[in-house]
Amino acid sequence: NALRRSAVDQLIATDAPVRKAVFSESVTANPVKRRSEMKTAMFYNAKAIPQKAYEFFDVIYTPLESYDGKTNGVALPPVIFDSEREKIRAMLKRAKELGAEHVLVGNIGHIDLATELKMTVHGDFRFNVCNRASAAFTETLGISDVIMSLELTLAQMRDIGGKTVACIYGRAPLMVTEKCVGKETSDCDACKSGKSTLTDRRGVDFPIMRTFEHRSIIFNSVPFYMADKTYELRKNGISMSHFIFTVESESEARQVIEAYEKGLSPKDTSKVKRIK
Repeated sequence: NALRRSAVDQLIATDAPVRKAVFSESVTANPVKRRSEMKTAMFYNAKAIPQKAYEFFDVIYTPLESYDGKTNGVALPPVIFDSEREKIRAMLKRAKELGAEHVLVGNIGHIDLATELKMTVHGDFRFNVCNRASAAFTETLGISDVIMSLELTLAQMRDIGGKTVACIYGRAPLMVTEKCVGKETSDCDACKSGKSTLTDRRGVDFPIMRTFEHRSIIFNSVPFYMADKTYELRKNGISMSHFIFTVESESEARQVIEAYEKGLSPKDTSKVKRIK
């Protein structure tokens, strides 16, 4: 905090000129596409996918680096250096040969990796779509649909429109680290199996999962949960939903799906995050 204050004070003292953004072309403020009926899911652990998931979801993504051909979608790593693009390109080509048709992309610089293979591209929440203008802009990128920002309220998601998806279950990824956090907090076996956690000063645990090139993703301590809000979602025109499964076992993932089918409220509201 002190460092930030010092930096701001120095910027003010130097009267640094304000740079203005210049756009070469205008972008419509309203998306053209419309929401359809679709349910998607991201399973960070393919071994935890219950049979029921294949019946419940239209598209299931698993990490590209561990894709085994059992789902119809893959998710690109959140971080891909230029030196890694050829490796990713080869992995994605192999995934398509194994049956992957859909690609979840979280970076504008990664879109061409999927489009050049003529795969259906879906935008992750990392595109930070939080208003109609940003939703409209993603349509110009050749993306089929996009998951909205995880920070939006129900009313804000309703008003964005376009072919946008709401994340209604799962732990939100909070941070991607270049250094392997899992190895630092536990050991290699725990890191590899996705059982590492980072504990804050209050004793709250944040799951850590390994991603491409041994980077780490730190997830929120509690998941979103909207199983008992399906009527409100429908009433507000939100018909496209996304689920994120991280540390859930196969049995727990099946229970989550059944809870959404039945519209069940969470057993303990202190262990979930609600969308307002």
